[in-house]
Amino acid sequence: MSVEQTQDTIQAYLEGRMSAEELRNFEAQIQADPALAEEVHRCRQLRVMTRHEHLLQGKQTLAAVMAEIDITPDYGQHRRYFDHSSWFQRWLPGLLVLAALVSGGTWYYGYQQRQQTLARVQSVLEPLDNIIGFSPDDPGSAAAGMRAYDQRNYPEAIRYLSTAAQESQDDPSLQLYLAVSYLLQQEPARAEPLLRPLTQTDALLTVPARWYLAVCLLQQGKKTEATPLLDALEEDVVYGEKVRRVRG
Repeated sequence: MSVEQTQDTIQAYLEGRMSAEELRNFEAQIQADPALAEEVHRCRQLRVMTRHEHLLQGKQTLAAVMAEIDITPDYGQHRRYFDHSSWFQRWLPGLLVLAALVSGGTWYYGYQQRQQTLARVQSVLEPLDNIIGFSPDDPGSAAAGMRAYDQRNYPEAIRYLSTAAQESQDDPSLQLYLAVSYLLQQEPARAEPLLRPLTQTDALLTVPARWYLAVCLLQQGKKTEATPLLDALEEDVVYGEKVRRVRG
């Protein structure tokens, strides 16, 4: 097959003008002849370049135009912020450092305030007086828990009162003393769900429950939530003085 015939055959192959039998035969020749395969590849690449020639020319023209044009952005009234000689550019590093210092100082001041509040809370956090009566020989978990509570053995009080609160879920006083035990053990997250419902139920327990819930929230840094509770207790005979001490 001459060179011209080969080229005609390749073009017919690339343009899809072969019959199914011619296509099978020619592809078998491509697989068997590396030189023919290379020529087919070269012709295919040439067709692609020819097909997209206008795009290549457009890209070259655009590149030439962009190289010749000096484009200066127009920032209008905001130009001074982008001018390399402006005060903004000169002072930007200093402004960033100043902003970081102010932000860090604000955080540190807030941290110090939280620590002072927490210290005041700890200074007024005391056990609630035992108002539940149990005989000394009562073997129940509630009595055992309250005996441990009176002895300020709060881990043991928590162990017994947890069981007693489960056994007597209709006795809110057990939940209150269990919550206070958690607070005195520095576990406010466990005390909070026990105290919240008590602030809305038994009138006898409402006031102490509100006080200990406020303490619980302050221990967790939830000052915004604690504020309404402290406001309500500020004039209370028992807890008013504690509230004022907490607020400094």
